[in-house]
Amino acid sequence: MELLMESQHPNIVNVHGVEKVETLGERIVMEYIDGMTLTEWLKGRTKKTERIRVANEIMDAIAYIHAKGVVHRDLKPGNILISRLGEHVKVIDFGLADSKDYAVLKQPAGTVKYMSPEQMNTNVPDVRNDIYSLGIILQQMDLGTNFAPTINKCLSPINERYTNISELLEELQKRTKRRKRILIGCFIGLALIIALLAMTQMTGIQTGLKVTNHQLMEIQEQQEQQDEKNKRIDEAISKGKLLIDEKIEQTGLGQHLDTLSNVIYMRGELFDRLHESTHAITKYMETLPADFEKNEKEEIYKTLMSYNGQRQQVLIDKFNKLMEEYAQQIM
Repeated sequence: MELLMESQHPNIVNVHGVEKVETLGERIVMEYIDGMTLTEWLKGRTKKTERIRVANEIMDAIAYIHAKGVVHRDLKPGNILISRLGEHVKVIDFGLADSKDYAVLKQPAGTVKYMSPEQMNTNVPDVRNDIYSLGIILQQMDLGTNFAPTINKCLSPINERYTNISELLEELQKRTKRRKRILIGCFIGLALIIALLAMTQMTGIQTGLKVTNHQLMEIQEQQEQQDEKNKRIDEAISKGKLLIDEKIEQTGLGQHLDTLSNVIYMRGELFDRLHESTHAITKYMETLPADFEKNEKEEIYKTLMSYNGQRQQVLIDKFNKLMEEYAQQIM
């Protein structure tokens, strides 16, 4: 605990001390962080670049406590806060923290979902326990294919796992550099192809073609932003379709439009009932987050209205067919 009280790391919560609370016993007093848990933060709209930055801060904090001889033993998204000011990481809750040099908590501890297999059967803290938990956390952060081998090694049996965070970071850095070299090579190749095409297809015109790594990265980021927007639109449409299905089901039309007697009974209120799903779309659109752009809302609305029309048309066709049968009977 003294080691944590001395910590000045920007990504580790400041520990002020321990105090005795009547009926509760000893409690660790830590700084107040105005923020949200990593779990809550990941539910929001986050870019991959932001998630990678947060992952790096988490790993930096863990590397620091390990260098001090401390094993957290309960790493999980609920024990990682993201501050509202600057969105920086704060690793918290060192209530189960231990060190192989200190006999503080000599029993298995942690949260089962994030606990390494060996942690359940031994009371000896090991930095590789935290590395396993880190692997689970990184897996949930959707960091891209570059992190996949790192995560797999974090989750390997203890003897095949990284022995420390520095080893993990070094391997990740090497892989990132290799990937950059490959990407740069692809970009250069693409630029050369474009230049050759321009030279062969355009005569008498001098064309300056300058494709920089920065420009290409901007294009990639724009594509990621567009992908994120498309994902949000698709999710909003999916929720809207479920609502339409639910409203149409609640009208009872699917069950009642099966016999002539029911059709005769329902014909006076058929379109009133069908209108309920249309009204539900209008109400649903009002609940969409304010940061949806006008054209995005229009796309969602048109898609839902089209889907609603298709669902309604099936019932209308069924109704008309039964009404024709009814007309033939009374003739």
